[in-house]
Amino acid sequence: MRMKVGLAIAATGILSFAMVAQEPSGAFTGQVPVSCALKKPLSSRNAKVGQDIMAVTEHPTKVNGVEIPRGSLLTGHVVDVTPYKKGGQSGSLTIVFDKLEPKKGTAFPVETSVYQIALSENQVEAQRNTVDMGMRGTAAEQQTTSAVRGGMDNMDNRVDGMVSTGGPVKVMSAIPGVALSAVAGGEKSGIMTSSRDDVDLAGGTEMVVGVKSK
Repeated sequence: MRMKVGLAIAATGILSFAMVAQEPSGAFTGQVPVSCALKKPLSSRNAKVGQDIMAVTEHPTKVNGVEIPRGSLLTGHVVDVTPYKKGGQSGSLTIVFDKLEPKKGTAFPVETSVYQIALSENQVEAQRNTVDMGMRGTAAEQQTTSAVRGGMDNMDNRVDGMVSTGGPVKVMSAIPGVALSAVAGGEKSGIMTSSRDDVDLAGGTEMVVGVKSK
């Protein structure tokens, strides 16, 4: 079972690299894939429309000629939220990142699309510790492994692309039970849905976000 967790973690790293190396096209042309981590938890259970969100960049990069150091901020807000109701509506979160704040320099408006979401490092570490303690792998771990390997499983993890115009980019959710759609156009960055529970994003949730200046 320890090997299984290792494979899941390794697969996540491989997919993340592939996503960053991706060349966006269609409505996503010009976006620079930026790896970042959500700063605070976010859930369709209690999020409010207009609520501020923030993600911290994990690697230095350059967006439209502007140097973006590691530790810069992508900021935005919740656009739409639907709490989950058992036997009724799915949980969903729609978000937008619309400003990039370099660690040093002046903040500027951006258009963004969320290409990928994955478990935080703490969540992955917790799964590893569960196995190292001799416990059987959890259902969440098994579902995550399936999602990372195939992009689709019986918990509604799926590869999905949604665009306003042009062709889709490769989009990936590696969070059990959560489906992701990337949106190009400026007013929305990504839509996350879950048919069996609320959409819960932990603090530190890993993201790859396509970014270009307005």
